[in-house]
Amino acid sequence: MSDFRLASVLNRRHWWWQISIGLAIAVGLLVLLLHKIDGRATVQALSRAQPLWVGAALLSVLLNDITKTFRWRLLFPADQPTPSRRQTFGILMAGQLVNMVLPFRSGDVFRAYFMGRDRGASTAATFGTIGAEKLIDLILLGLVAAFILPLIVLPSSVHTSPVQMLALAVGVSLVWAALILALPHLDRLLLNLGQRFPLCARWADLLHRLLQGLTALREWRKLPQLLAWSGAVWGTAILTNMLLFQAFGMTPSLLYAALVLLFIYGGVSIPMAPGQLGVFEALTVVALRLVGIEPVMALAYALLLHALVLVVPMLFGSVWLFRRTRRLG
Repeated sequence: MSDFRLASVLNRRHWWWQISIGLAIAVGLLVLLLHKIDGRATVQALSRAQPLWVGAALLSVLLNDITKTFRWRLLFPADQPTPSRRQTFGILMAGQLVNMVLPFRSGDVFRAYFMGRDRGASTAATFGTIGAEKLIDLILLGLVAAFILPLIVLPSSVHTSPVQMLALAVGVSLVWAALILALPHLDRLLLNLGQRFPLCARWADLLHRLLQGLTALREWRKLPQLLAWSGAVWGTAILTNMLLFQAFGMTPSLLYAALVLLFIYGGVSIPMAPGQLGVFEALTVVALRLVGIEPVMALAYALLLHALVLVVPMLFGSVWLFRRTRRLG
């Protein structure tokens, strides 16, 4: 049994109500989209997508998942065994596959449980590495939003100077640095709390293990690599969007591609439907409508992009789960 009893989240008793709620959200959003947008015209737009560019976008999705694999490996503490690239990629893909079936980011719980179990390390500390991963992406999300949204969403009467952009970026970076520098002090505080108050010892130990998963963010020698791989994660995601613009015969735009990523990532961070079905499409359509893409083309783009994002974990995650099942059997 893991530190969090995380295996219980994967128990069948939890499946049905999670799936029911998630599917209700997904179906409701898809019905709303199809009610507003001509479904037949959307299918016709999908059929006109150029296979060569679609294949290139799929390759970009695979590269994106590979970059996530390298970054996740860097986030494991130095005093714990680092998983192999193959193991990390397999569990990452299987976790994404679980997210397609179960809502509420159950795949992240799956990742923490099996990675901790396979390494013989704390599941809580492993969950902390996923938290560090999300923290990095959240900071990058804020920076992208600061640069992109004023150029597209805000009216022309609202001016944002480069100096203001730079000040915001520096401010976010300072907050991140302060948080990282404060972690050791918080860790010691938790240990002292557990020693002084036995009733709090269990929760203090649990939080201590979680903070262990964030220690990689304090290892300054890893920082350049983390920044490089994080840039690669976001860069390949934006590249996928640009390639798909090309597939539909639209002019590739770095600005529009970043806007789509911003809306998708910001929205799907809130766990709702399995695989974010319906949510993903709605967010993409909203982003593309902001820049004047017609509704039919926006929905066709959203459906194909979602399919490409899902196909890689479906393939590699299924292989990992199959091999894992055979090994256990």
